[in-house]
Amino acid sequence: MEAVSLGVVISFTAGLLSFLSPCVLPLIPSYVTFVTGLSLEDIQRSRKTALVHALLFVAGFSLIFLALGATATAVGMSRSLDSAVAVAVSPVIATRDNRPAPPSTTSSV
Repeated sequence: MEAVSLGVVISFTAGLLSFLSPCVLPLIPSYVTFVTGLSLEDIQRSRKTALVHALLFVAGFSLIFLALGATATAVGMSRSLDSAVAVAVSPVIATRDNRPAPPSTTSSV
């Protein structure tokens, strides 16, 4: 089996196991009612509508993350940084926002 195929199988299996875990499985009915906008009784009567709503939600969610990934890839490829420069600059960028906040200038009375 190719390495890519093995990675896909492992990822799919991990996702399925996390979906079926005891802490996630009880949340599925409330999640489906939230996504579809239907009550549990309505979902049981109209499974097709619930399925269409859920699939549209997943499609929209997927499109947003695909667009974000494509944008990040385009930005990353447009910057032709040498890897040595990127390695030298990345610790500075990573720690830039981790400085402590300056002391407050307002006095408490």
